[in-house]
Amino acid sequence: MPDAQSYMSQPDGPAYYETPSVEPVAVFTPVVTYATIALNVAVFFVMVARGVGFVDPTAEQVLPWGANFGPLTASGQWWRLLTACYLHFGIIHIGMNMYVLWQVGPFAEKLYGRARYLLLYLAAGVGGNLAGLYIHPLTVAAGASGAIFGVYGGVLGFLLVRRNVIATERAWAIAKSAGIFLAYNLIYGVASVKTDLTAHVGGLIVGFVVGCLLAWAGPEEPMRLLAAVAAIALALAGAVTKAPRVTSTQAEELMGVADGATVTVGQNDRVIYSGDATKADAESLAKALVLTRVFASPNVTLLLSKEEGKTTISLSLKGDETQSGANGKPLPWKSPSFLLYLREIGPVLASAAGGPPLDIELDNKKGERRGEVEIDAGAVMINASDSVGYAGMATAAEAKAMGDALVAAGYMNGQGSRPLLTKDEHGTVVTYYFKDATVQNPDLWKDMEIAGRKIAPVVGGLPLTMHLLGTSGTVSKDILVQ
Repeated sequence: MPDAQSYMSQPDGPAYYETPSVEPVAVFTPVVTYATIALNVAVFFVMVARGVGFVDPTAEQVLPWGANFGPLTASGQWWRLLTACYLHFGIIHIGMNMYVLWQVGPFAEKLYGRARYLLLYLAAGVGGNLAGLYIHPLTVAAGASGAIFGVYGGVLGFLLVRRNVIATERAWAIAKSAGIFLAYNLIYGVASVKTDLTAHVGGLIVGFVVGCLLAWAGPEEPMRLLAAVAAIALALAGAVTKAPRVTSTQAEELMGVADGATVTVGQNDRVIYSGDATKADAESLAKALVLTRVFASPNVTLLLSKEEGKTTISLSLKGDETQSGANGKPLPWKSPSFLLYLREIGPVLASAAGGPPLDIELDNKKGERRGEVEIDAGAVMINASDSVGYAGMATAAEAKAMGDALVAAGYMNGQGSRPLLTKDEHGTVVTYYFKDATVQNPDLWKDMEIAGRKIAPVVGGLPLTMHLLGTSGTVSKDILVQ
């Protein structure tokens, strides 16, 4: 009787004794998903290494790297619709996004295949950013959320179009899981002021539509695939051409940051310049802002612009129409004392920015225009703190001579005095700014009359008027010196 080994070697022996031929099962590796995660993480740490905040970076820090921002994107920098998909606002933002992508990406990539999955991901990301561009054009937006929502939308689209590929029970389980994730994130997005829900919803819708098209095309239908790709490209291109072109003071500030047209003073104060304004203009204005203590408050940003001979300073102020002002005080653009203060320091700012006239535009914290102060006077610095403004027919030379006379007489001693010399057909007026109670003091009237006589010889002689103005703008006193 033959042994088992010889029996198994016979070609006509029983089949169950034959050594089966086992084909190795191919393990699918989601290369596109892993590469996308690696690229996002690499970009994030390069940004951090270059000074972008690790936990909670600002819009100004992320914008130069390619974040989506209406005034820049719609002005020709359309590449931001794509690059924004690979930027994130801090470690938590990227950590959550990459974890979710790691969960859903491999499954979607296996469903569609690598090339189609990449097309789905990119189309959803760009589509989500386009939606944000339409709805919130002045928001600096970045993140992979729109693309990831689009991947979920693509999975749902695949399950709808190709119902027979996955068992019904399994398909419903996948759809339920995706639905729970989407519902949770949409609700969270509504509750979070920092979440761009528009990009999420836009990416989801685009992903669903693109997913349906790609599933309809199928790997065995190359012409359908070509038609689907063409439809996706035309739809996105059409949306791009219709994107809104918008601007605002905040937009111009951010654009200045993105272009590097910024002069920083101290840690957080800065002057952003645009148009015909130069860096030298911005540096000169920054010094004047320090001198007049505008830059004494933290985180002050001004926009200096020059166009066709017009100089404008745009100042973003705290507050909006939902507030009555801090401690019951009026909003800055409605405060007489604040507006008077701007008129007092305006000549100094105008001269520093290149000379009058100067418009000081006042915006609320949303970047909306709420007021304007026109300055038609220049100023001459007498010492490190004091200046003399000049307007009308008065000249810079007369202002300088007046300042020197006041210093010699002991009326100007580095305390931040800023009188204004005005000359017109009605005569010569010297305006001084004091607290309301001081304006009503008779002793001050006598001192101002003496000061008027001291400066009269260098400003055209007598008569002249010493105009004393209270800081509230409602109290004044005129002293005629003759």
